[in-house]
Amino acid sequence: MHKSKKLIMKYLPFAFLGIAMLIVHSRIGLDTGDDTWFINQTSVDGFNLLQWLFERYQAWSSRTLVEAAMLIILPLKVQVWRILDTILVVITSMFMSKNFCTDEHIALKNWLIVLLSLTINFQYMSEAGWGATTMNYVWPLAFAMIAVYSIRKTYDKKPIRKWEYPIYSVSLLFAANMEQLSVVLFITFCIANLVYWMENRKIHKYLAVQLLLVIAELLWIFLCPGNAERQINETRNWFPLFEKLGILKKMELGISNTLNVVFLRENLWILILAMFICLAVWSRYKEWYYRLLGIGLTVAVAVLQFFYRVWGTTRKPYDLMSERGLIRPETMKSEKVWLIYFGLLFICCLILIDVYIVYQESMRTVLVAGMFLMGLMTKAMMGFSPTIWVSFHRTEWVMIYAMLSCSIVLMNDLDYRNVKVKAAILLITIPCGLYGLVNMLHI
Repeated sequence: MHKSKKLIMKYLPFAFLGIAMLIVHSRIGLDTGDDTWFINQTSVDGFNLLQWLFERYQAWSSRTLVEAAMLIILPLKVQVWRILDTILVVITSMFMSKNFCTDEHIALKNWLIVLLSLTINFQYMSEAGWGATTMNYVWPLAFAMIAVYSIRKTYDKKPIRKWEYPIYSVSLLFAANMEQLSVVLFITFCIANLVYWMENRKIHKYLAVQLLLVIAELLWIFLCPGNAERQINETRNWFPLFEKLGILKKMELGISNTLNVVFLRENLWILILAMFICLAVWSRYKEWYYRLLGIGLTVAVAVLQFFYRVWGTTRKPYDLMSERGLIRPETMKSEKVWLIYFGLLFICCLILIDVYIVYQESMRTVLVAGMFLMGLMTKAMMGFSPTIWVSFHRTEWVMIYAMLSCSIVLMNDLDYRNVKVKAAILLITIPCGLYGLVNMLHI
């Protein structure tokens, strides 16, 4: 009975999240945007799934596995997608717990994770049609969380059962079929294999196989004729200037856009991360100069967020961004623009400095700093896409979860026996979670 009660308390938060997401999904249909287009494809006379996917790979997209799932699931009753999408949202949060948390105080930690998960702006998933957008962003991320759990089990020296191997591998293949995650998973499994080899002086066969699967997915993406064809068409339709941009300008465009959406637009998740970093620094050090670095980060992020709320995009620095980035001919000679640009980059560096202060020379530094940088990278990658401006917020999905994952690692490592620290954790998570829940239920 005691074990059953502990198990129920451990997973009760995710049941609550599932109920909340089912309520949200009950108000959502599959009758807009790309949803109707994909559904209509299957109603064409003589439709053949494999033939369609082959032609699609040749002419438009390398997301073969993702689109196969869309063509199978979207034409079914809408309730099927609603249930599956809810399950995968819950799985994402559940595996954040499995990947980043220890068992101590796990029931409380899971409630905190659910509260943080509720802050996610699910409205982003309506941008190209609810079904198509969630299956291109929510689903691959959920399967990525599952695939990465194989790394956690390996380093915890927990046995991977025979039936788990195909689950992790299939999850990895589906997740890596999405371009942003393919790069993230490649870096993740490269680091996992390298660290394992450095610690054990031998190769872990299964981690090596997982890395090879990611490499195969990257080759599938890079060799796809349809991706090149689509880029030509989308450049013509959405961003004619794009073809004239050099590599350095595309990099700057991606970096500028990332800095803009992280610091100069409404972004609750960077504020949550800053607060958890500050709390971690304050709980570990009493020296004023360390604490100043922690609180300085939080103040800088909070001030930028506050004045965006007050001014919107009517004043500097919030009105500087254009489709040509922050650094463009008319701003090149402006000292203020360069000061703002490097100031925002410095805040990113300050996050990394504070993480190092908290964890010093440990793998936790690599984990948190690495997730933060890879999250930023997934958004900055859009600088190499002509759809950088028409993809809107959905391309921030992986970055947002990367920031939440960093917060969860920091939250996990705090001292829950300290009443003041515990109270501070609750003061961060409860208001943010309730705010997110109210917004979510109003979709």
